[in-house]
Amino acid sequence: MASSKSVPPSEDHAERLLKVVGTMLDQMLLQEPSEDGRPIPYNPKDYSILKALEASDGLSGSEIARRFGLPRTSIQSALDRLEKSDLIEKRPDPAGGRIKTLHLTTAGQAIRAKMNAHDLQNMRTMLAPLSEDERTLVLPLLERVADAIENAAKPANT
Repeated sequence: MASSKSVPPSEDHAERLLKVVGTMLDQMLLQEPSEDGRPIPYNPKDYSILKALEASDGLSGSEIARRFGLPRTSIQSALDRLEKSDLIEKRPDPAGGRIKTLHLTTAGQAIRAKMNAHDLQNMRTMLAPLSEDERTLVLPLLERVADAIENAAKPANT
């Protein structure tokens, strides 16, 4: 039985993984414009912000920065870009004060729906060459990798 202990990967494994993941990302992130001619934004910060607002409408910029473990200033340009593109809007916080809450606009919701559909199609493409048994084996392993990446990205004080 294989151990679930974390063992540093060999350079060969790390290089192979980089090649595989790089190839998948290169292909998945090449985007055609949507039907309305607007490109689907796959800038990682933009993507993550839109996804966070889809899951939790009304976050503040500071809350989003905290979720990503980044200083507020590092996401400000992305928030400004998304607002200028009419994908998000800022509203006064109902609790008052100077805080603005962030919300997906109708266009932002439409882009997220397109992103979700595109992402699901990419996942189907990735899983297609695998048998059902292989999928049953690989998915828990990928979930473990994703959990490790998420935990590594969390700020130390959380």
